[in-house]
Amino acid sequence: MYLKTENSTPTFIEAINALIDNVMVNVHTSIPAIVQSYNPTKKTVDVIPAIKKIAITGEDIELPVLSDIPVAYYQTNKFLFSFPLEAGDTVQLIFNERSIDKWRKSGEIETPDDYRKFDLSDAVAYPTLKINGSGYEANANNVLLKYQNTEIQLSNGRLKLQGQSDELIDLCQQLATACSQILTNTQMGPQAPINASTFSSIANKLGNIKL
Repeated sequence: MYLKTENSTPTFIEAINALIDNVMVNVHTSIPAIVQSYNPTKKTVDVIPAIKKIAITGEDIELPVLSDIPVAYYQTNKFLFSFPLEAGDTVQLIFNERSIDKWRKSGEIETPDDYRKFDLSDAVAYPTLKINGSGYEANANNVLLKYQNTEIQLSNGRLKLQGQSDELIDLCQQLATACSQILTNTQMGPQAPINASTFSSIANKLGNIKL
C-alpha cells in the first residue's frame, strides 16, 4: 500500500500508485465463497465470500452475503448436468465486467442500465472448488463421477458402475454366466439351453468392458 504518513509526503509515483490501489480495492475478479442456501428451481445460491477485503487503510472488511447468484452448471437449451448444493459447500465466484441484470431476464444482447464494473452483484458461482484435502479423492487414472455411495468410472474402453455394495457390470456378467450354465432335466438327462453359447458370449463381452 502507498499511504501518506505524518512524517512524509508521498512522491508523485506513490500518489499514483495509491490512487490505483484505491480504485482496485473495489474491482472484483474472482474469489472463493461459501454457500448459505440453494434454490434448485432458479439454479441460484446465496453465498458469502470466503476472503475478506483489505482496505487501503489496512482494515480487513468481511464482504456481505451475495444473494440470487446464478450457478454455472454445464447446460444448453437441450442439456443440463446439475447436482445438489447445500449450505457449507464452496464455490468459485467470477464477477462479470458489466451488469448482467437485463441479460439474465432476456438472454439477448443488452445494454447495461448503469456503469458499474466488476461489481459484487454480477457474480456467477462455479461449484468446482474445494479446500485442500476435502471432499472425495480424485482418481489418478480414470474419469470419475461420484455421488455419495454411487460412482461411475470410465477408462480406455472399460467401465465401472458401483452401487452401495455391488458393481453393476459384474452383476450382469454373473447373471449371463449363470444363464449359460442352466441345466434342464429332459428324457436324455440334464441339458443346457440351446442358447447357452449366447449367454456365454455376453458374459465374455461384459468382462471385457469391466474395470
